[in-house]
Amino acid sequence: MNNLTLSPAKDTLSVICNHQTGVIELEGVSYPQDAADFFNPIYEWLENYIDQVGAAITLNLRINYLNTSSTKCLFDFIDRLEEYYKTGQEVKINWYYEQDDEDIKETGLEFQEDMELPFELLSY
Repeated sequence: MNNLTLSPAKDTLSVICNHQTGVIELEGVSYPQDAADFFNPIYEWLENYIDQVGAAITLNLRINYLNTSSTKCLFDFIDRLEEYYKTGQEVKINWYYEQDDEDIKETGLEFQEDMELPFELLSY
């Protein structure tokens, strides 16, 4: 299994998925023309990780902006992590937000309310 690294563009997140550590890092802004197309390799990597490695996963999110379609894709991704968590696997989400960014904090709170897996909101 390989790691996945996607460099950020003006409208897409930086992505680092490490199969040795189980850490997934998403950082930046996300408002691509086709959010599903952008998130597809991340979904594929996650499914391969679950099938081939089957170990703990930590998702670190440092997002500054999400459009509606990116929010939906991210919700689906986190929902898949929750399914994995419910099988007894260790999954943790860290939602980082700038201390004065109420919009991103609120988005994180909305995600947190819908999930049962460990989900921390961390200001910086």
